[in-house]
Amino acid sequence: MNDTILTTDRIISSKIYFMDIKTKLDNINKEIQSMGADDYIGTNSNLLVKLEQIKNEMVDAYENYKGLNKYMVRLPMWLIDMNLMDFKRRLNENDKEVKSVLINNIKQITNKAIELFEKAFTENKMSVALN
Repeated sequence: MNDTILTTDRIISSKIYFMDIKTKLDNINKEIQSMGADDYIGTNSNLLVKLEQIKNEMVDAYENYKGLNKYMVRLPMWLIDMNLMDFKRRLNENDKEVKSVLINNIKQITNKAIELFEKAFTENKMSVALN
């Protein structure tokens, strides 16, 4: 009986944590997806901050969430890191077309990273339910 209660508590706790982090990541991602190359200087600082926020959320989950498949979370974290490095390297780009391509690439990679991160949590919820 106690094992069933503990398992149920773990599943509920896991779902709450997942929904909380999913909401945070979705909100940050919506802001990133709305950015464009028109206001590149304003976009630079905002995009940098948003990518750092996503990275921090992922690192926090990686370090603090017990039972999360660490290997599955590393890829999305690496994608966000690559996004950050690529963006910082090209921060002072002057060509509008290059800026637009850069921002679109960042949007696509961020979407994929968040999708993979959420998949890691989904896999974890299944394993929590089985244990």
